Amino acid sequence: MMDTDPGLDTKWLGRLLKQRFHDDKPVDVLNVNVEPAVPKGEGYTSDIFRVRITTLSASGTTKTFSMIVKRGKNFESNEHLGLSSVFRNESKMYSSTLKHMEDLMNEFDDKRDILWPKLYGFKPYSNMVLEDIKDQSYQLMDRKNWLGLDHALLVLRGLGRYHAMTRALIERGLIGPDDKGNFWATELGQKLIAGSMAAMSKTIVQNRGSWTPKWTEIGKRLQAMADKMPHLVGQLYENYDKKFEVLNHGDLWTSNMMFRLMEYTDIPISVKFLDFQLSHMNSFIWDVMQFICEAVKPSVRRANKDRLLIAYHQSLSENLKFFKCAQIPTIEDVFGEEKRIRHAQLTFIAISAICISSVDGAFNLDKLVGGNFEEAFNPCLYEGEKYVSQIGDDLEEFERLGVI
Repeated sequence: MMDTDPGLDTKWLGRLLKQRFHDDKPVDVLNVNVEPAVPKGEGYTSDIFRVRITTLSASGTTKTFSMIVKRGKNFESNEHLGLSSVFRNESKMYSSTLKHMEDLMNEFDDKRDILWPKLYGFKPYSNMVLEDIKDQSYQLMDRKNWLGLDHALLVLRGLGRYHAMTRALIERGLIGPDDKGNFWATELGQKLIAGSMAAMSKTIVQNRGSWTPKWTEIGKRLQAMADKMPHLVGQLYENYDKKFEVLNHGDLWTSNMMFRLMEYTDIPISVKFLDFQLSHMNSFIWDVMQFICEAVKPSVRRANKDRLLIAYHQSLSENLKFFKCAQIPTIEDVFGEEKRIRHAQLTFIAISAICISSVDGAFNLDKLVGGNFEEAFNPCLYEGEKYVSQIGDDLEEFERLGVI
């Protein structure tokens, strides 16, 4: 190695570096504290813990490290519904696919932050240990209040970058048929669609809560559609143009992302995505519209839908160019895909009641899997003035567009 400064003692600098890492090296564990990392009832497929470990370093100082431990729940009795594989899917995402994406960033000298927490290690396929990004000032937003425009724009720009990287890996053959996934066409996905549509329409027809008789006719139309909707959405999911194919996150709503805010403000400046258990290859539009419909405040998304889609497309196209991908969708392609899956958007809005609910026992996964899937959804989800006032305009718009 050539010295750029002959007067600089590089050997001494090297010894300082070795000493620094030696001094920081943990030599003993003094204390371990374990606590739930998410509110009770919100870890549907995993038990999630925050573990704080206080260590003694070689220099005699103490340091506390925090990590997130995810433990997959046992779904062996429901293998046919695909639940037993969700933890395996996430393990593969972290140990393989996301690692390839980090390698891709290094190859292109991309110095931006990664869009996910780092993996420390895992036991196939029961435990996973991730960095606790709360220590980096990332925080969860209150899912009950939806997200505003600034948060939505940031997420969609991040999603465009994420999708572009997955597209680059698809073109290199590093993501392939084994990563296909088919959540919305599985029995579980179909039950989620049918149950949410049935519960919502029944509440509207019965004029429960804040629904008035003016909504009865739309409610009856929704009831008539409920049994057909799973098949219709499944068809939309299975029949798509492969030139739009990316690896979707698969479950992109408020509780599956964390934000870092500008100091002393509510302005989001960075986002990281969590929970890659339902990743699947399909058109990019599934992630885009599931996020917009389930996480963004309805009045905000209705007033800014074109702006949100344009922000996503700008990020997608710029990042596809950056990573030298062969094909770049046009903004007309994005608008066309949004129009194509409008029936799916209606189901996302029905499901969104879970995402913003403060009702105890709002959703029961065991009932969805096992018994009458309509009973998995607490009717109180759909009765409140908050939901009715925000979603009513959506239903009238879907009626105008001929979806209902």
